[in-house]
Amino acid sequence: MPQLKRRTLLRALGTLGVAGLAGPLLTACGSTGTASGATSQSASASSAASSPSSLAAAKSSPAAASSQAASSPSSVAPAGSTPAKQAGTVRAWMPLDAFSLTTGVGAELMPGFLAEHPGLTLDAIVESSMEKYKTQVAGGTPPDFNCTQSYPATTWGVTGVVQALDGYVAKSQYVKPADIWKYKWDEIVWKGKAYAVPFGNTAWVLWGNDDLYQRAGLDTQKLPATWSDLEAAVGKTAVVGGDKQLQQLGFDPFGGSGGRNQWLVPFWQIGGNFTSSDGTKVDIANDKGVTSLEWTAKLYDLQGGYDAVAKFTKDAGKGNGVQLFVDSHAASAYATTATKSQYNLASISQLKYSVVKYPLPPNGQDATYAGGYGICIGNGAKNPDGAFALMDYLFKPDVQLKWNTAQLRIPSSISVANQLASTQNDPLVKLSVESMANGRFVPSVPGSEQLLPIYGDAILSVLQKKLTAQAALTDAQNRCQMELDKYLK
Repeated sequence: MPQLKRRTLLRALGTLGVAGLAGPLLTACGSTGTASGATSQSASASSAASSPSSLAAAKSSPAAASSQAASSPSSVAPAGSTPAKQAGTVRAWMPLDAFSLTTGVGAELMPGFLAEHPGLTLDAIVESSMEKYKTQVAGGTPPDFNCTQSYPATTWGVTGVVQALDGYVAKSQYVKPADIWKYKWDEIVWKGKAYAVPFGNTAWVLWGNDDLYQRAGLDTQKLPATWSDLEAAVGKTAVVGGDKQLQQLGFDPFGGSGGRNQWLVPFWQIGGNFTSSDGTKVDIANDKGVTSLEWTAKLYDLQGGYDAVAKFTKDAGKGNGVQLFVDSHAASAYATTATKSQYNLASISQLKYSVVKYPLPPNGQDATYAGGYGICIGNGAKNPDGAFALMDYLFKPDVQLKWNTAQLRIPSSISVANQLASTQNDPLVKLSVESMANGRFVPSVPGSEQLLPIYGDAILSVLQKKLTAQAALTDAQNRCQMELDKYLK
């Protein structure tokens, strides 16, 4: 079979409406959907600072509009409105092989998109480097459609990397802010402007290894519901040998993909917020911040301390607390809905588990870590109309349902997420959808790329007993405020 360009093949499949053949044919043509040199970037990774010199937009911005105004149903076009016909090629970047538009569920869905937009062709690759994206924007050659980490959206908006999408959203058939999870929508809005569309969400829940819990004399039908319950479970499930070395981990609260950012969960539970309501003042060096950080450090101390947990993880060669849990070396893990598919848990017959929400403190409120991606359009994109047509298509209820069922992720549209929960006979999916209402992510304010490593280092200094929680958070708050102020002048 002659080698075909990816976009040519997708165009042909769309014309024929051959949804089921896209993945196999692209594989046969040698297209993996993975860009050469593509890299994975975690939410805790640090990126180079965006230049504060390009802040004209921020300087002239009006006072911050409320998130409720940004989510107003009045900004949504009437159902059934049809966007203008699109034409040309849409260059699209997706962040994960699992998100590829040329293999798997993506390839099954794209012929439907192309059939709805006969003037478009699609050139899609997997590329996750945020630095490469910013470089291409600066050079005037960005992809039209970029699905990437959601938290830099506001930074990129005020520095001119991406464009506001409000005009497109107002005309959209399917992207309806009033039907999107509040916290996920809020994180991509700055001063009343939306700089991305939330996509590919995950909600973290607490997983318990049934076998290890039972060995410790604990009831797997009653996983920890409170902070004190979790402390007791960690104390019973962590196993320390005669040489005072860990032999089994109870729970690493920072062992998942969110890393030390997950300190925010207990902070939120007791009413903390990283910034003031208008996003302009960092507010972590307070009683709530100190209490939540000291409690997290206590969980490590129950297992010999942070360094002992880190050594155990390294010596086991498992990389993180989730892999330790999957391999039955840890009794609990705080991990995403997608863990089930990412680690192919259905194939591990010996692993039996239960899931619950993150345990609550006294008088606490539900909160969970809820990561995800955002779809943005860079300034200088050659086909922004086509890019938003693809965004809109991915928000169609049937498309969202199929995509998120395959990915074991949570649809951005609440109505579709509830439909997913009702149609899947899976307690994990139902619990995760329920948790999304109070799911938040890392600070998503201008300068976020610089803020994450600042408070991450502060947390580490507390876990390693180098600084008190108060001293570490005070220093981190001051340094974070200096970074944020660069974007507010």
